[in-house]
Amino acid sequence: MSKILKIKFSNEAGKNVSINIPNINDGVTSDQIKTLTSDIISKGVFTSQNGALKKVISANLVETKTTNFLL
Repeated sequence: MSKILKIKFSNEAGKNVSINIPNINDGVTSDQIKTLTSDIISKGVFTSQNGALKKVISANLVETKTTNFLL
């Protein structure tokens, strides 16, 4: 099963920007994600075509399970 952290921010122009982080650890906590998103914004880790990231809109941990079939 794979896990991806999907974080949505708004930028200086008010447009949404998404960042996907694969292979997240099983024990990740809400506090760790809050710290991560705060650091991304305050340190200017990422920018977009429409300016710096300004606000976190959402953060979701998506788990994908793949089942292969013999054909």
